Amino acid sequence: MSEHLESLKVNHCRISTFKVEGKHYLRLLQLNGINSLENFYFEEKPDSLEVVSLGNIEISWEVIHEVIGSASLIQNLSLLHIDGVDFETISTSFPLLKKLSISYPKATVNLSDRLQFATLGILEIEWDEADQHFAKWVEKLILKCPELFECVVTGFISKISSDKLCSNMQSASMLYERFRDVKFEKVRFTVTMQCLGVIGGHVESARGFKGTISKNNGACGQYVANVIILAKKVALHHL
Repeated sequence: MSEHLESLKVNHCRISTFKVEGKHYLRLLQLNGINSLENFYFEEKPDSLEVVSLGNIEISWEVIHEVIGSASLIQNLSLLHIDGVDFETISTSFPLLKKLSISYPKATVNLSDRLQFATLGILEIEWDEADQHFAKWVEKLILKCPELFECVVTGFISKISSDKLCSNMQSASMLYERFRDVKFEKVRFTVTMQCLGVIGGHVESARGFKGTISKNNGACGQYVANVIILAKKVALHHL
């Protein structure tokens, strides 16, 4: 690898080994949609990294952290659909972190009382399925970020029953209700749900909603409730 290379992006391919040899000055690393990835390592510690985006790769967080854990200059970290992400390790390893993008874990992840993202300003959360713990979990995570000024929550739904569709939209509605709390008045929230390709006799067309919470935006909760009712009627119509 050239010592002058500062940005490296590898997307949507099939490789078994990703290895960075020799001295490097990488500032940006992006790996997305790589199938069959078994080995991931740097010969030299990637201490110059500032932006890391990893998504849909078959490598656990434990392995990823072994590789980038010493890169204390990272300010922008994206870990989408990565197994076993540990938030406390992230907070202690990357003290300059300003933006974090994550997927809602499929298994319940406890957020310890000592966890804090002291410098985080932007938090992005993606989810494919929200359970009864989702809204409370998001709220608790936000409270760990004292400098947060923007939170974006995006849900993707496909090929599910009408009951599951309404359940997920209800979880999003609960987020609105929680975000209207006065303790979040300094944070700008955007909640988006995309319902795509729902088949099997249920919703056949793409439907969703998007809203932004601000301190004086008291109508958002009612808006979401209306969307939930509409989605249910549409789903029943296609049964």
